[in-house]
Amino acid sequence: MNIGYFWTDIATTVAQIPNPDRFGVPGNVNLINFLFVLTFGLHFIFMNLTVGGVFVNVLSHIMGKDENNMFFKLKQIMPTINGVTLSFTITFGIAPLLFIQVIYGHLFYTVTILMAYIYVTFFIVLLIPYIFLYSQKLLKKHFGSNVLTIFGIITLIALFFVMLIFVAVSMAMLHPEQWMFMHEEMKGIAFIVSDKSFIHRYHYMIFSSIIGGGILVMLIGWFKSFKDNDENYLKFQTFGGKVVVIFSVIQVIFGYLTYKSLDILIKSDFNLYTKVGGYVFMVSVFLTIVSAVLLIIFKKKILTITTTLLYILSIYGFAVFRDGLRHTYLRPYFKPFNKDVLTQSPDYGSMIFFFIVFIAGLFVIGYMIKIAMTLKPIEKEENPLERV
Repeated sequence: MNIGYFWTDIATTVAQIPNPDRFGVPGNVNLINFLFVLTFGLHFIFMNLTVGGVFVNVLSHIMGKDENNMFFKLKQIMPTINGVTLSFTITFGIAPLLFIQVIYGHLFYTVTILMAYIYVTFFIVLLIPYIFLYSQKLLKKHFGSNVLTIFGIITLIALFFVMLIFVAVSMAMLHPEQWMFMHEEMKGIAFIVSDKSFIHRYHYMIFSSIIGGGILVMLIGWFKSFKDNDENYLKFQTFGGKVVVIFSVIQVIFGYLTYKSLDILIKSDFNLYTKVGGYVFMVSVFLTIVSAVLLIIFKKKILTITTTLLYILSIYGFAVFRDGLRHTYLRPYFKPFNKDVLTQSPDYGSMIFFFIVFIAGLFVIGYMIKIAMTLKPIEKEENPLERV
């Protein structure tokens, strides 16, 4: 089944949609939408680093039995890194959630209510990765490798479930013409999942996130190589490059299937903004694959950075395309960029405060990275109690 673009009369559907917030938006709608895309891209980057990183975590625990193996060293590192990236994912997820509520709140909240019984589990299941990632890190001396592998697998399954809910809610918000049916039949997520484009979008999200794991391993090897000449860190970078190449190809396949599954009326209604995002995404994905292949062949550190930057560009191309796709789907029912649709109640104090905190946060992250790069490895493990 494919959810149609116009299944019901537009006027009937619009009448069922709640009115936007009467307090209005606290600034220019275009600016807020830009900030939404900007912060969503950051959230998506860290989400991919987390999900892909946990995938590498599980793989390294399965294959890292020999102490001389690259994966043995990798499995010592990944639980800590995964916990950090998960924290950044949630932190950077707050801003886009707030911005989408400012513009699309009356649509977003309606969908979360229609799918409340499954949406609530989103926050409950999100606790599982925290529990098991920190268990992996703190209890590794008390459990064998097999148990730690199971911890990683449970974490990965939980993250995949969170992504499933994310995709389902995002899709449901685009189809207000089906909300009444979802309410009367109590279908919710089951109705959305039955759409033939859902499985392609979901698989696309999974495989694109695993690319982030390859990028993460490449960057770990790149950072570590400044402090240690261990050849394993070069292997990290080439292994990460292989992950990027393999899953980028799979991503392209499911990206094409997702695009093909879109309604013909949607594809014919793309504006320049949406097309530019799509072209930037496609070109940057191709260049990311090329750069990763060159990294595997020539083993140059600079190619790690080139691949990472191209990957980030592909994420933002995808974010712009996704934003344009949302505008296209909702155009018959809601046009937020028309002056008379949303009331603007400028609150420049809040906007300035956001910019200050946001920029300061980026500087803090940059400072943390600088510290991590300049730290020297501890040659001997010390017992803090001996100093007392």
